[in-house]
Amino acid sequence: MTRLSGWGVATIRVFKDDEPAVAAPAAAALHAAWPQQHGAWSGTDPWLTWRSRTERIALASSPDRLKKLLTELQPGNSEAGCAIDLSEAVGVWRLEGAALPGVLARLADVSALPAPGNATRLRWADVAAVLFRISEFDALLLADATLEPYLADWWAYACDAL
Repeated sequence: MTRLSGWGVATIRVFKDDEPAVAAPAAAALHAAWPQQHGAWSGTDPWLTWRSRTERIALASSPDRLKKLLTELQPGNSEAGCAIDLSEAVGVWRLEGAALPGVLARLADVSALPAPGNATRLRWADVAAVLFRISEFDALLLADATLEPYLADWWAYACDAL
């Protein structure tokens, strides 16, 4: 479990039943398709994932990659929705290795774990998180940045228990 510094995270909220008014500028700014269902994500940096019917999460290896999105969907520009920068509040961790499936099974409900190529919101131990499952042995975890020591302790526990 490695903390990735300098990454950008944004929430994209849809307020009214005018999803296309938010989806079109978001997809264009990120060069990624607007995810339509639970588990779906698109793009390769930045990534865009479905979090709920009214929310998507944008993730990038640099906050600069989210600037156009944050400008286009700045709060107050549209009654349909907005994008808000969460980069300082949300930490990003890389989880990788051959033991990853076993470790994940100890930290989250197995039925909640996304298949490779999917992402989902889940409980990591007892903390709300978003897990991007890039492959069977590679994932990105998004959670409250202030919880880093707690998350690291759970990771160490799960690794030691294998």
